[in-house]
Amino acid sequence: MIETLAPSTARATPFERRSIGSRYFGLLCVLDAGVLFGAAFLSQWLRFGDEKHVFALGGGLVNYTVFSIVLSAVWILLILAITIGSSRRHAHEPLQPFADVMTATLFLVAGYAVFATATQTEVSRGYLFIAVPAGTLGLLITRYIALRRPQKAVPTMLIGTEDELRGIHERLDRGNEPVRVREEIVLHADRVSAQGETILADDTVLSEGDLRKRVMAANVDAVVIATRSVHEGDTFLETINWSLYGSPVEVIVMPQLGRVPLSRLSVVPYGDSVTGVIRATRYQGAPFLIKRLVDILLSGLALVVLSPVLLVVSIMVRVTSSGPVIFRQERVGRHGKTFTILKFRTMISNAEEMLEELAASNESDGPLFKMRDDPRVTSIGGFLRKWSLDELPQLINVLRGDMSLVGPRPALPTEVEQYDVAAKRRLLAVPGITGPWQISGRSDLTWQQGLSIDLFYIDNWSLALDCRIIALTFVVVLARKGAY
Repeated sequence: MIETLAPSTARATPFERRSIGSRYFGLLCVLDAGVLFGAAFLSQWLRFGDEKHVFALGGGLVNYTVFSIVLSAVWILLILAITIGSSRRHAHEPLQPFADVMTATLFLVAGYAVFATATQTEVSRGYLFIAVPAGTLGLLITRYIALRRPQKAVPTMLIGTEDELRGIHERLDRGNEPVRVREEIVLHADRVSAQGETILADDTVLSEGDLRKRVMAANVDAVVIATRSVHEGDTFLETINWSLYGSPVEVIVMPQLGRVPLSRLSVVPYGDSVTGVIRATRYQGAPFLIKRLVDILLSGLALVVLSPVLLVVSIMVRVTSSGPVIFRQERVGRHGKTFTILKFRTMISNAEEMLEELAASNESDGPLFKMRDDPRVTSIGGFLRKWSLDELPQLINVLRGDMSLVGPRPALPTEVEQYDVAAKRRLLAVPGITGPWQISGRSDLTWQQGLSIDLFYIDNWSLALDCRIIALTFVVVLARKGAY
């Protein structure tokens, strides 16, 4: 009698059930609708009271009640589309639900700006300044509450050689998905005998029946297999799949692809097998043009919206220390072209002259200069750095085209002189106000760590990745981690 696992009616695999976009998807849809409609109508009531107001749209008039309904509905659709799109790719990343909210909000604001310009719409700024922040805050709170639910570890079996299992453990330790390894099947380094049989580390053969029994006895929800353990001509995957037929156990093949994102990877048939195609990153064409248009639109809008903040910070810098309000410095941009970067001054006026005498206190292991308690930083400068307010004048650099909203950190010419061949790849991209370093530790990163994540961004750039980084930047800035 052949042993099989009992059929299951479960529709989602164990890892998919842990995603905020699966089990709680319906509940979040209801909560999102309540939050967004509530924010829109609350904004309308706070701005206009009980009076009925209209605004000009093209050549006609539109009631604010109708606009509130349409605004909320469009926002909900954006949230749904982005959440569904990211649930598979980033289901195990704890900050992804928050990034989805911020990405949807950015698309909403950008879309409205284009629509308002094209149709000459004149919606009250006061209404928008209440509705958008209130709706965003409400969406973030609902996801924070949903993510606080107890996290149950997924019981898992690992299959691979000793070296491969060590690598799987390292990758699981770096990730955020709670996994409880119940059993490991250690394969021989050669993996397969001359007869095509799977060999274990102790030189015994792993038969189909033995594998089925071990999976059943371990009572696991997932089986993780190292890619190299799946070799041509072997029926290993078929054996596992048939032994798990009808069960909710998830079979995961862990690829040895480094940090290549799914946006660049396609699975295609190749002969009688399946292979992966990695698309090259291109800094040209329509996506790059769209990136530039988004930079112009959002930086211009941000300069207008944040003008009161810029004024207040300018006054604070002026009255708390002597010297210019704006600090200007030469930086290296795309293809090695230099430009003048603009920042609110956070150091004393002779900070550059003191750099040489402070060189011995450098805490960086590379060409960067880092000092946690830098004596050159002014009292207000520490506050501006902690909240990243000193970077706001760089919106002008973005508008000019010297920088982008997202990109690698703009380097000093003295730093670029010390670049090796790999580091020079940073110059392929337009430097950004925020970037992968901003959401990955900022000043807490070593030079090599910062270089690694910058090169990952450059190798895997996409518009979707830019949106995700912008969204996560708000979360990281509010946490004030790594800023000094």
